[in-house]
Amino acid sequence: MRTFPAALTAALMAAALSGPAVAQSSSYFVEGVLGGGSGEISVDDDTVIEKSFNRTSADLTINLGSVNTTGIPFSETQFLNRSSFIQFRQANQASDGDAEDQIVRTATARWVLGSGTYFTVIGDLDTENSDNSVYEVQLGKFTDANTAMFAGYVVDQLDNVDIYTFGTHFTAPYGEGSGWIAYDFSGRYMTEGRDNEYALGIGVTYYPSFRSSIGIHYEFADGRLTDSHDTTVFGEYYFSPRIGAKLEATSYRYGNVDSNFAGMSLKLRF
Repeated sequence: MRTFPAALTAALMAAALSGPAVAQSSSYFVEGVLGGGSGEISVDDDTVIEKSFNRTSADLTINLGSVNTTGIPFSETQFLNRSSFIQFRQANQASDGDAEDQIVRTATARWVLGSGTYFTVIGDLDTENSDNSVYEVQLGKFTDANTAMFAGYVVDQLDNVDIYTFGTHFTAPYGEGSGWIAYDFSGRYMTEGRDNEYALGIGVTYYPSFRSSIGIHYEFADGRLTDSHDTTVFGEYYFSPRIGAKLEATSYRYGNVDSNFAGMSLKLRF
């Protein structure tokens, strides 16, 4: 029996090699992503407790118009095309021992107007308890061909908290013949009674070519009880505009809890 990553690799590579029309196509409507990996959580208290886990994920994005890949980094096509889309995602995490498995389902919808203004709704699909619904509403604007900014508010039906979010994304050629570069800045501010928490994140991605990219993202959160640090490094390569693979590693620390994860994902567009 083949493992999940091996079976996934075989399926997507078969699709990539199925014919020249797939490899040469310069546009797509639908994107699917399948991912998997493993990690470890350790708690450094009086005694060190370590547990390992496996994580799988599946994403399906339906763009409401054709997304052109010509002359731009393949990872930035949706952004630079100002695409309106609907996205569904499910992530499963299975841990060792008696810890319960976790399943997270989310849906995202974005509508981009001709003026460059866009609206985004991100919802947590908790089908077992509708009273626990959490969703975010964002209002954004493409300020030019390469930059977008947004502000948002998170609606939490379970906890009495107010969460405000903001972010910006920029991508452009780095220099003549020097590839492209992208920057991400994000933040959130949460209030719960007298308790406040804020988080700031920054990401940088370099594209040596339209097919390949390497990047790093770091987020720091300052809370009433403890701070957290979240760092992710990744690399991505597209075999064609429709077939891509990504490797990533994440290190997260919250108080005396450390978590590390490494995984891969494969992407298919059609």
